[in-house]
Amino acid sequence: MKKIFIRISVVFVLFFSIVYFTNELASSRNFQFFTKPVGKVETSERVVALTFDDGPGVNTNEILTILREENVKGTFY
Repeated sequence: MKKIFIRISVVFVLFFSIVYFTNELASSRNFQFFTKPVGKVETSERVVALTFDDGPGVNTNEILTILREENVKGTFY
């Protein structure tokens, strides 16, 4: 009976530890598996980075056309 209680306790602790750390990892805004996130780039120029979080969609071609006409670069992911 004591062995069963110990096994159940270990499984319980492992399960909730995995759930906790998975939740922490999922809610982390600066974690990446393979590369370090870029938050700042040293430059003497004043620049703006355009990133599009949603795509491709209904407006993607129109956005690409505007970017091309204005000679502006953007990143879709």
